[in-house]
Amino acid sequence: MDIEIPTYPRDAAKRRIEYFIARLPAKITFRDAEYTARVALPSFARKTQLAGVWGIADGLEIMLSLPENAEPPKPDRETLEYAGATYDIKDVQEMDGKNCYTLTVSKI
Repeated sequence: MDIEIPTYPRDAAKRRIEYFIARLPAKITFRDAEYTARVALPSFARKTQLAGVWGIADGLEIMLSLPENAEPPKPDRETLEYAGATYDIKDVQEMDGKNCYTLTVSKI
């Protein structure tokens, strides 16, 4: 018996992620542009991983939808600003939506 896994269009996934971001929006500045993102504290498991890998315990996770054809964020090379503080991007996870990412950041 063959099972076919249904595909979910990346554009539709991007809209779903943008709606999720809009429920708890936060303004961030990334690459000299202001974006609406969703900011949250990482889960306990993620905090443990962050502390073990990067030695940080004060990280945040930021869900971000970038414009069409934007380059993905570069970990350990780029920063962003949120709530008057500068954060170093430590990890970038691509989401199912086109140009959507979950960034793990650490305060500088």
